Amino acid sequence: MNLPKSYNSINAMYNYEVADSFIERSIIISKSKTREEAYEIIKKELDLLENKYLNECLAAFNYIQYEKCLDWIEENISKTKNITLSWGHLAAISKFNWRIAEKWIDSGRPLSLVALDAINFCTTKGEKLNMSVIMREIDPKIIDHPKYEIIAEKVQEYKIKDPSPRVKRIVDKIMENLFN
Repeated sequence: MNLPKSYNSINAMYNYEVADSFIERSIIISKSKTREEAYEIIKKELDLLENKYLNECLAAFNYIQYEKCLDWIEENISKTKNITLSWGHLAAISKFNWRIAEKWIDSGRPLSLVALDAINFCTTKGEKLNMSVIMREIDPKIIDHPKYEIIAEKVQEYKIKDPSPRVKRIVDKIMENLFN
């Protein structure tokens, strides 16, 4: 099969083994260390990685489910231009709370996108077949349990400020999660 030249040059620059081995090491670290120790080790190793690996390798924090990861997100979100669902996934399983959600939404992009994705993960009910195994097992919730009406008002308000297709889609999904 002849792939476009741009495809080959992009993949030559990205070494998938770097991300895979990083995640494998992080799983071992998370099982053999305390939460605090694992966080510090993974954080230091993430700091040494090239930014192009960040979206995949931040998943290493998923295995420790630690609220300090929320601070790490704030400190490191600017290192990438492509805000993937991985960021919201990490926030959702890191003891995500409404105070952080509001702060991130109010700050605008990129943290607002992370907050909306995390809220979506935390409000999804039922089967969750389109989510990772770890997400299905943890079944994250916004830990301080804001009323649905408060969540709805905030995300709808943000959708007016940022009417992009991504925001519209995720806010509509959150509304469906909350009221269906």
